Amino acid sequence: METGSASNLKYRLVVFQEPVETEPVRIMMARELAIHPLDAQRLVAHMPGILPGLYDAGQCKRVLNSLFEFQLPAEARSQESFPDLSRPKSVHEFNLTPGGLNICDVIHKQTINFLPWNQIGMIAAAKLELPAVVTEYYPPGIVAGAARGVRRILGGGALNRKDRIVHSPIAPKGEAIIWRKRPHGVFRLSEEKLRYEILGEHLAETATENFPRLLRWLAAGADNAFLPESSLIYLGRKGGEIPVYPDLESLTEMATMELLRSWYRSDRSESEDTMS
Repeated sequence: METGSASNLKYRLVVFQEPVETEPVRIMMARELAIHPLDAQRLVAHMPGILPGLYDAGQCKRVLNSLFEFQLPAEARSQESFPDLSRPKSVHEFNLTPGGLNICDVIHKQTINFLPWNQIGMIAAAKLELPAVVTEYYPPGIVAGAARGVRRILGGGALNRKDRIVHSPIAPKGEAIIWRKRPHGVFRLSEEKLRYEILGEHLAETATENFPRLLRWLAAGADNAFLPESSLIYLGRKGGEIPVYPDLESLTEMATMELLRSWYRSDRSESEDTMS
């Protein structure tokens, strides 16, 4: 147990595995946290994952001890040490230097952020779904007249707007989240928004080809950065299909969870903010 100011720390609970049976875990959560059974059920629904809410040290120890009995790997990490990957800054242009990643202002080409290679803690890459392009089709006059005539013969009316809407799907695009450890920073690379002149003679014709090539250069420079499985697939270091996420929030949740999982697996004895 912490003493003094440390006793006021609040923690986030993370569970890394789905319970085999949810009902005993729900009962335990309700008992140890002194909450309503329905609230406990909502917590169990987040497993595996980051449980909503902040908890004190005593609550965390009781819950973690009980989760251990259920053979569920879990940890409690202080709010101050919890990785916040939300609100990433969009990156459009950068340079690679011997010391790190130099993010530039597109207009004035001035450095606005610098990421030393040894401070890049994670590169999480995957693909994001994009909304389909919606267009409204207006047939030529003669074609429209013929269509109206056919519809009248068949007992229908004029083409309504819904009938004129055309949805053109767009292939998922590459996306990457870069996390800088110190000072804390989160940056976002989007396949269709990056400038690829940095590739020089290696520049391909399409962003779809250039994006993974640029990621490989980044991963080579930040060789100590954590790479989730999706990044390993994107970089060609592991087989499989590149995961596709519906939005940036889903990608961020995955990246956060995988980063926490990597910390959990490593030797955490040096961290005073980690309880297990």
